Amino acid sequence: MTGKTKLKISSEIRRWKNVPLKDPELEKELNTLTEESLLDAFSCHLKFGTGGLRGIIGVGTNRLNIYTVAQATQGLANYIKLNFKSKPMCVAISRDSRKNSFLFARTAASVLAANKIKVYFCEEITPVPFLSYITRKLSCCFGIMITASHNQAKYNGYKVYDNLGCQITDKVAGLISNEINAIDVLNGFKIKDFDESKNSLLISGISDSLIDNYISEVKKSSFVEEGKELDIKVVYTPLNGAGLKFVKRSLVECGVKELIIVKEQEHPDINFTTCKTPNPENDDSLELGIEYLKREQYDLLIATDPDCDRVGVAVRENNGNVVRFNGNEIGLLLLEYIIEKRLSIGKMPTNPVVFKTIVTTPLAERIASYYNIRIKNLLTGFKYIGEQINKLESNNEIDNFIFGFEESCGYLSGSHVRDKDGVNAAVLICQMLSYFKEKGMSLRKKLDSIYKEFGYCYTQLYSFSFEKSDKITSTLMNNLRNFNIKKFPIQITNFKDYLNGIDDLPKANVLEFLGPNVSFLVRPSGTEPKIKFYLNSYGSSFNEARNNVLNLQRFIDSLICSATNKNI
Repeated sequence: MTGKTKLKISSEIRRWKNVPLKDPELEKELNTLTEESLLDAFSCHLKFGTGGLRGIIGVGTNRLNIYTVAQATQGLANYIKLNFKSKPMCVAISRDSRKNSFLFARTAASVLAANKIKVYFCEEITPVPFLSYITRKLSCCFGIMITASHNQAKYNGYKVYDNLGCQITDKVAGLISNEINAIDVLNGFKIKDFDESKNSLLISGISDSLIDNYISEVKKSSFVEEGKELDIKVVYTPLNGAGLKFVKRSLVECGVKELIIVKEQEHPDINFTTCKTPNPENDDSLELGIEYLKREQYDLLIATDPDCDRVGVAVRENNGNVVRFNGNEIGLLLLEYIIEKRLSIGKMPTNPVVFKTIVTTPLAERIASYYNIRIKNLLTGFKYIGEQINKLESNNEIDNFIFGFEESCGYLSGSHVRDKDGVNAAVLICQMLSYFKEKGMSLRKKLDSIYKEFGYCYTQLYSFSFEKSDKITSTLMNNLRNFNIKKFPIQITNFKDYLNGIDDLPKANVLEFLGPNVSFLVRPSGTEPKIKFYLNSYGSSFNEARNNVLNLQRFIDSLICSATNKNI
């Protein structure tokens, strides 16, 4: 950090200290943090992108607080007033269970109300797919979800959805960002008292009928048979998040009669005390649920993250062993289940289509091809799947969509929302387990049968976190762009750089390396300070495919060591 930069940051810190802050916690933090911590908290402004804002909760321009939330909301309000003059100006707002989520949601609502923009405000915590649903249903310009999804407790975030219920595009995010950047973070926004705005009807609540309608759509998008009970026993954990009310009700209405909730993770806990990171991709987040699964001798564990768009799964088999399935595996199983079920009940469309992300298992392409189903690979992020569903709808082809999924435990089988839906996925997974159980098959045996028919494919997400990620990830990406593919430990015959815009996809900082039986993609994370490697390998056996991936991992370790000058 240069002396000039440090001087500029110190000036901004003094400016914050010279005004009475409206949040006592911020005031206290401002006066107790070390100089180093303050410099980091004010080192830059949180970047607004397609995922909105995400950052550590606290004081400063580089933190999420009522001021950075108000600034972002004023920028959004300015954009709405410029671009929605001829349409009703309204925004839906919801939140998850994280620290300050209610405070930030009220702040956003108060700023919008001060700008005479109608707000539909969810008083209770609700899943992000429900926010996507009501944004469309209520004909809103945008939807705002206060959440940091699956990140650690110290984070919170501010997701923005467009009028179709899809996360905003790069173009729209850029235009909103321009508006935000023109606003002073301390006093550049309008704000009106929340309760006063409710009395003047600028802020109104969400009716229970919308929840009823959403649950009804979830049931329509699965294969619910009225009155049929599912012969399975389910343990569910919302990981102290927003899924409890919605998932519990949906499972019961869809035939799950024996359901236990993980008590320690049933209700909001802003510290997520029982799991280090509330991410159902990670094994540690399922540990407590698995204890319940073993102790109660139930069949299935379902875990949803705090905003209830991702789902983790573990199954207890007849011999008592618990099997943990990753996102790719559940995606393949659900794909096979949906195809089998649609064919058996005569509901397969004439031109079915499946959407997945480029980092998701390539085995799905073999399955789709076998059934003559079109599959389209998209960039990482469920918003791209949402955009494709919108295109189908605009072409009156919405019934052709049968499934969308990504390796990070995100799934959707209906068109009721434009994002991954943990409620929908929870129902599908329960139905799938019951369906294959009736056929005398465990999920592991079904997965083995898929591998035997379509090829043993081993996938592995290999990621690394860095304190100064921008510099290190840039070095790694540049090194790989210029790497001689003949020097890889396994045969690589093709290389794709998505930064050039290929396969009719938008430009993205993603690299893909392909060989006869192996491929891997690499990209910096869009929400966390890390770089991710997505490794895939086919083999004549599971062990052969796995060994190919292990060879790749060792090679990647050497790349990381070279870029960081540290041993792994």
